[in-house]
Amino acid sequence: MTIHKQKKSPRTVTNFLNYNPAELRIGSQWLVVFYAKNPITQEFERHRISVPAIKNKTERKEHGKRLAMEVNNKLQNGWLPCYDDTSNNTYKTFEYCITEYLDKTKIDFKKSNMREDTLRTYTSFAKMIKTYIESINKNYLLIMEFKSEMIRQYLDWIYYDRNNSLRTYNNHLAFIVQFLNYCLERGYITENYALKIKRKPKQEKIR
Repeated sequence: MTIHKQKKSPRTVTNFLNYNPAELRIGSQWLVVFYAKNPITQEFERHRISVPAIKNKTERKEHGKRLAMEVNNKLQNGWLPCYDDTSNNTYKTFEYCITEYLDKTKIDFKKSNMREDTLRTYTSFAKMIKTYIESINKNYLLIMEFKSEMIRQYLDWIYYDRNNSLRTYNNHLAFIVQFLNYCLERGYITENYALKIKRKPKQEKIR
């Protein structure tokens, strides 16, 4: 389905959600209309989907309602229209970036004869981050939204909730720094927010 975007309408939208639900509007045009927040500007934008022409008006109306329901189901699960804009680097999802990073890292390892253990560790770290993202119901997460606050919360989850060691905490932080440097080099982000987070210092043994 093709979504047409327009500038935000003066109509009031729901502030605590990233969207205003889709609804079927019948006039000179048959449209499914909804509002979605642009994660960069934080402004709500109006989106339109044309309902295909069907001779039987009752069938066309039912089709339009099903289309609106499909859009609302996706919106409720965290989807926003920008996630489908793969031509824009600023809208790349975390999933897209981490998958690309691991794929290219595998090739680098093969060419440089690096240890398989290192690759397995990177894959494990990436899987753990994705597990955390799923646990906080961020089914769709833009890479540009993976900022200091979320990174700190993730590392706290690793260290405090999962009761891992200082070394594990610092290793996860180092992996994130390296991964976000990759994203920065490719224009997916404009700043590596992980660099703002300090490693945990080693604690001296109490004798």
